[in-house]
Amino acid sequence: SMGNIVVKKEFVKSVVCSDEVGEAQEKEKLWQVRVASGFNRQRGNTNTTEINGSLNANRKTLNDELTLKGRGYYSESNRKMNSQKYGGSARYAFSFGGDRKWYNYYIAEADRDRFANINARYTPNIGVGYWFSDQLPVKAMIEAGSGVTFTEFRDETDDLTEAVFAPRGYFEILLWDKVTISEDIIA
Repeated sequence: SMGNIVVKKEFVKSVVCSDEVGEAQEKEKLWQVRVASGFNRQRGNTNTTEINGSLNANRKTLNDELTLKGRGYYSESNRKMNSQKYGGSARYAFSFGGDRKWYNYYIAEADRDRFANINARYTPNIGVGYWFSDQLPVKAMIEAGSGVTFTEFRDETDDLTEAVFAPRGYFEILLWDKVTISEDIIA
């Protein structure tokens, strides 16, 4: 009754028959979660042990995106701790503009690095970014933000508050099937 309708391929996520619509909606995951961990032990003249882990949870809709990250790293040499780092972040981004390629973001990060003498570091940051392409086979974006870093040291060093400028670039390329290569550069 509506005649021919033309929809650009970039706006089509999937095509399903009408009797499968309900089933397809149920299968769609709102959250994408990635968990990684590692363990390394070496014995010889120097005995070393390293443990690391990370969690990345992402929820993306048409207009907004929420990303939660956590990471930890611990190492010791000859049964004496030589590194202990923990951190995490929460980031919210909202797309705008006719083609939704522009977005603004808000991020809060927290870190602890025992051997860098950092008891706690907090960095709230806001900025704007642009997606050149947000669909595989090639994803690419740039963004720039600013904020402030609050650092509390473990020793008697005075706490530090600094303004920060945070440029970022990201790209991801599909090599074949579900294999991709990506780089996330943050200065």
